[in-house]
Amino acid sequence: MKVISRISAIIIGVLFIALLIICSYSNEFDEGVGVTWKFGAANSTPDTPTHNFNVVPRVLPKDLPIIIWWTENLYPHLDKFDTLSCSSGSNCYVTPHQRYAHHPQTIGFYFYGTEFMPKNLPLPRLQKHIWALAHEESPLNNFALNHAVGMNLFNYTATYHRASDYPITTFSFPGEKFILNRSPVSTSIKNEYQKNQGFAPLIYVQSHCEVPSDRDRYVEELMQYIKVDSYGKCLHNKDLPLDLVAPVENMFSSKFKDLIAKYKFVISFENAICNDYMTEKLFRPLHVGAVPVYRGSPLAREFMPDNHSIIMTEDFESPKALAEFLHQLNENDEAYEKYLEFKKIQKIRNENLRYHLDRRPWEYTEDDKNYGPFFEGFECYVCDKAVEMYENEKKRAQDPSTPPIKPKYTDGRKFACPAPEPFKKPKELDWWFIYDYTEQYWQGLDSARAVRDMLLANESDSSKYSQYLAKYSKRQN
Repeated sequence: MKVISRISAIIIGVLFIALLIICSYSNEFDEGVGVTWKFGAANSTPDTPTHNFNVVPRVLPKDLPIIIWWTENLYPHLDKFDTLSCSSGSNCYVTPHQRYAHHPQTIGFYFYGTEFMPKNLPLPRLQKHIWALAHEESPLNNFALNHAVGMNLFNYTATYHRASDYPITTFSFPGEKFILNRSPVSTSIKNEYQKNQGFAPLIYVQSHCEVPSDRDRYVEELMQYIKVDSYGKCLHNKDLPLDLVAPVENMFSSKFKDLIAKYKFVISFENAICNDYMTEKLFRPLHVGAVPVYRGSPLAREFMPDNHSIIMTEDFESPKALAEFLHQLNENDEAYEKYLEFKKIQKIRNENLRYHLDRRPWEYTEDDKNYGPFFEGFECYVCDKAVEMYENEKKRAQDPSTPPIKPKYTDGRKFACPAPEPFKKPKELDWWFIYDYTEQYWQGLDSARAVRDMLLANESDSSKYSQYLAKYSKRQN
């Protein structure tokens, strides 16, 4: 009897523990708990505010595909397991927790370009796995993505390249009203600032020096032929007002915009050069009514209000030639004001720019700094694809004769960026040789090739990345 009692006690104990586990899963996925966030076309609802992510349940409450943000702690999901509900009708689980990588419902992986790390990838990559890339930042942030082989790794992209599946080329361009609504400071008043307050014709505000575009070296030579007020740490020759001493934090402030609006020309040089990579450095001068002197995307004119609102350095054989042209414009009010005609007529005449503004599914104002819609919009774009793949996988499980969905891969040739080059041959011991951006660029190619090789080998352990990289260690540029 004592033995039976002990057995009964053990059975009761096991059942009790099982009951606790079942209850804990029920609580973890309690529907309707928490706050609902609304992001334009998508709702994101936390399903598991108290979830213990050390335990990954085999069965989830909803039969939905899982998409993992492979970059942890990235807005908008942070430390959550959410249900994404899209206006298209698609629904997906979305989480930053990598523990779900091998869950049978996992279909998609979002990668944030700057933090795409070859040593930490969701391997092995199955045929059903969708890799999606969100990359709105500078080409210098991840040189592996400057190469066709690097971009070929992804099925769907949201990048500054217009060839992206979900292009964000105008990410730094809030909209038509942003360009047209603000009236410029009159040319006569700008002339008075130069004559009576010692303003230069050009303003330059940069505190990120020594970058792949080598912009400071160009500006330094330009300064030999025309006066430039340089407020940032780079080539500094004039102090910002005390309330603007942190230009990065204040770049959206009305006071900063009021400052640059007093100048006729704004030196708008990107930190890296690649087709379609354009930032607020280009669009802010248009907003305040100054003329951007631009060095960056060779295709920038295609995104201007008209064909006469930007001055591009590539049109001039040297900084000296550019300076001579700027002197002429500075002394000819009528010729200068032709560059601001879009402000006068209150119209964007560039149909290409209109097309891209109308096509994008989000809208925001610069003051709001509301960049969320880009992330949520791309999430829903990928969720639609994930649902399609997930449903196909279920059909194939029931009927093996069902044809699989053929994966679509990015044509990386449309995304390639050129290798960084110094504006002029640097002197010995120059900072250019310390950073050696050109070598970093080619190392990015090696890295992308190594990841490609891991995928082709059906590698399951991304910590072996260095072994795949080693074969390219003797690369010839």
